[in-house]
Amino acid sequence: MKIAVDLTSLDDNFSGIEHYARDITVNLLELDRDNEYILIFKHQIFPDFTQYIDGKRVEACVLERSRKLIFYQWSLPRFLNRLDADFFLFLAFPAPFLLRGKKFWYTAHDMGCFDCPETMKKKMVWYYRLLHRNNSRRCDGMITISQFSKERIVSLLHCDPDKVHVIYCGISDTFRRAGDISEAECEKVRQKYSLPPGYFLCLSTLEPRKNMLLLLQAYLELREEGKLSRGLVLAGRKGWKIENLLQQIQKEHEMEKSDDNDMPGVQMTGFVDEADLPVLYQMADCFVFPSLYEGFGIPPLEAMQMGTVVISSDAPAMKEVLGDGAYYFQNNNKEDLKRAMLRVMSEKEDSLEKRKTAGKERCGLFQYRNEAAKLLQLWKEEIR
Repeated sequence: MKIAVDLTSLDDNFSGIEHYARDITVNLLELDRDNEYILIFKHQIFPDFTQYIDGKRVEACVLERSRKLIFYQWSLPRFLNRLDADFFLFLAFPAPFLLRGKKFWYTAHDMGCFDCPETMKKKMVWYYRLLHRNNSRRCDGMITISQFSKERIVSLLHCDPDKVHVIYCGISDTFRRAGDISEAECEKVRQKYSLPPGYFLCLSTLEPRKNMLLLLQAYLELREEGKLSRGLVLAGRKGWKIENLLQQIQKEHEMEKSDDNDMPGVQMTGFVDEADLPVLYQMADCFVFPSLYEGFGIPPLEAMQMGTVVISSDAPAMKEVLGDGAYYFQNNNKEDLKRAMLRVMSEKEDSLEKRKTAGKERCGLFQYRNEAAKLLQLWKEEIR
């Protein structure tokens, strides 16, 4: 079987969705010796795949860039419709509307466009709703990343449950370095991102669904009450509808300047290079993930792998993924978040160590290699 994999999203913003597409595909190439692959990129071949492309078992096709919507809904399907492949796989985003007469599986990471539309731009809500409805009717199989997301897909899109397969996210090899990071590396990353000596960390795309504004408000109130002396580091690229968050941070910076004190405050790093993430996690006193809604939630799992204490909202997918490896607060409840932050700061060392150990054990359940093997087995059963 010749399988075409859409990896064009890797040329865009590299967030959790793109990590998933990259790491599942890399592991498919490592494990699968029966099928041939055509990898489709935008602008250039993504560096992680150059070692696999031999022109025989694995081919690469590179498409030219264009405006995002035009590319995905015109340029990409025009190319795919002419491509000689038996099967098409979409791991980041749904298949284009104009893909015709092809067998394909696509990945629905979550149903946020239905479940929390207020956190998205209106035009994007309707765009993704139409895409999911269209794809769910036409596809030969669906992939999602948690049991929670599967339940929402079946309920909202009225799919046959047997058509929807859970292929979990995993932890990339970048984060297998816990305990192997030198002081020199720590200092280099600290200087690069202007990090305070001790800090709470939150890493995700800055957008309303991630609920960083709630964390910021909880942190500032604890500071004003004299209960916290650590900094707050907000890491990640800017998304949509974050004006309130940016205004609040700007206001806080102005107040810090007028107070003229040396207390650590709020630091925004912007996008963090993947190689720096393990160090950023490991240096944090605590990782906080206040997200309102997730299909899976990779960052807190990465933090647990690096031995960092994690506080998460009790959104359904988060409890499914993190299990007993994290502390939880009631979703979107600021006072409960404040209590959780204070609890972690006052917790006895042996209790923290037990939680960290449980977190690392939990991480062992989510391996991209295992998930890719599961996907291959599903395909074999379907062909049979």
